[in-house]
Amino acid sequence: EDLVSFTRRLLARPDLARRTKLLHISVPLHFTQSVLDVSKLGEEDWARIRTVVRNACSNEGEFERWLMNFEEGDWDAVAALLLSMTPNLENLEFDSYRDDPEHMPILWAVMRQAQDLQKLHKSSPLAMGKLRRVCVRSPVDGNEHAVDAILEFLKLNSVTSLEVHGFSGRFSLQSPENIHIRDLTIS
Repeated sequence: EDLVSFTRRLLARPDLARRTKLLHISVPLHFTQSVLDVSKLGEEDWARIRTVVRNACSNEGEFERWLMNFEEGDWDAVAALLLSMTPNLENLEFDSYRDDPEHMPILWAVMRQAQDLQKLHKSSPLAMGKLRRVCVRSPVDGNEHAVDAILEFLKLNSVTSLEVHGFSGRFSLQSPENIHIRDLTIS
């Protein structure tokens, strides 16, 4: 409910969305619990949601899927909307972050779009160009989570500081595309 309320507040006050510097998002541990109650959203809220989603989508099919998922209260659709409407975001923190894009397709699509915009040096609110720090914590669910899950964040050229907690595996910062990472914490 907090995620929907926060989203609603930012939709009503785009000036607050532009001033948001930090997002701390907890991913539901079980995706069967990822359905959010969007029943309190009014027509004005839905009009704003449609505008933000339309601006973030490159085609009608993408727009329809994202909107349908949002209407169903899908956590992924709501979290992706937050990222799409906070152009001055500097710090992004995820608790219980998943390494499976199948469960977060919209969020991953928003991340890939930001990567592409940054690679092309395009100035766009969707580029997340001010994002400097990302902190990712794996779920505490007894399973091993691959460090590959955080590689999407390494592809954002604006990110210079990365904290990774609870993931296993190896990766290298030696490749040229990771040269922008100056601060790395792994535990």
